[in-house]
Amino acid sequence: MKEDFNPIFVAMDGMAGERIMELRNELAGHVGGFKLNDALDNDPSIIKSFSEFGLVFADPKLLDIEKTVRNRARVISARKPGFITVHASGGIPMMKAALEGVEGTDTKILAVTVLTNLNDEQCVGIYGDERDAIVTKFAGWASEAGVHGIVCSAHELEMLSEYDHLKDLIKVVPGIRPKWFQDASDDQKMVMTPAEAIKLGANYLVIGRPITDAKNPVKAADDTFEEIQTARLA
Repeated sequence: MKEDFNPIFVAMDGMAGERIMELRNELAGHVGGFKLNDALDNDPSIIKSFSEFGLVFADPKLLDIEKTVRNRARVISARKPGFITVHASGGIPMMKAALEGVEGTDTKILAVTVLTNLNDEQCVGIYGDERDAIVTKFAGWASEAGVHGIVCSAHELEMLSEYDHLKDLIKVVPGIRPKWFQDASDDQKMVMTPAEAIKLGANYLVIGRPITDAKNPVKAADDTFEEIQTARLA
């Protein structure tokens, strides 16, 4: 991967109308792309309006029967995002159906392993085992299904790197907090700096409020990229 490659996806959550477009215009050329979640519900065509400004990470987190996931992946991929997310918990057949939905396009499927706000106790209650075990299992399902990558916590990158069959998966990591960012109300439980995540093997970093809530979003994006570059050159 080129040293000047920008792995930052800005999470454009909770925004609409003029604000989301203004921020897109400001950050163009300063980040690698944009993650769109609730904005897809307001206007699915927004993917096209973002594509010329960077790679689009469509984040609907699909989880349904295979036919429905196949159809939704087909509809979303027609708007040409770089990535579409599904929940790995939906199982191997469902993830394969998502791949069928994007067949013939350049869109890649990412499988979300375990949401970063869930701890061991919650994972046991929901999935029947502790977090590390479930993340490893779901990543294995993603590999078996043949999807292009996974979304996981940066804290799991080192663990997953021990498995040869998972090494070729693209690793997209949320919960990234630059070293200069401080927010007492932060709802992310599993956070890591951009430099640490890159060193551990992350391919893309999802960053929201440190950039979107900054007084100067462009400076925040540039400062974050500088952290990444420092880690690459270290």
